[in-house]
Amino acid sequence: MNPKLFIVILVIVCLAFIIGIGVGVGQEDDGSPELSEADWVESFKKWLPTSQAGVDDITRAVPASCLNEAQQRLSVPGGESCQLTWQPAANQRTIRLRLASGDGADLILVQTVQEDGDTLTSREEDVAAGQTVEMDIYRRQTDQDIIQLAISCHLGDACSFVFP
Repeated sequence: MNPKLFIVILVIVCLAFIIGIGVGVGQEDDGSPELSEADWVESFKKWLPTSQAGVDDITRAVPASCLNEAQQRLSVPGGESCQLTWQPAANQRTIRLRLASGDGADLILVQTVQEDGDTLTSREEDVAAGQTVEMDIYRRQTDQDIIQLAISCHLGDACSFVFP
């Protein structure tokens, strides 16, 4: 066999394997939700299309004043918190938020599957001004699944998040 043809076939097989791994990462599995993914898997997932979870997908904000739908902005006073409830969806989505101003914030995304009671928690701590955070919302099991994002603004200036 021609060595160039063998190398081309080997490269195609390797690419198919990597794409299969990337697609499999986004699928539901019965494993523990606490498993962390390798860095190369995370970087590969950025190439896979996911829809943006935007302001329209938020069903509730507590307090209501932290959500400004018209400007597509979240505002949290310094030292306070805001809790957002997101609408479940049939496919995976990504929450992308950029801290436009403020002294820093912590974000905690909690996804609870009502069918089996499993909870998946994602944390982004010490988010700095100008930093963009991406957090995945995994596909729903039922319409009663709960997806909540808690934003705690550090003491100091109010935190203002935008959807980039």
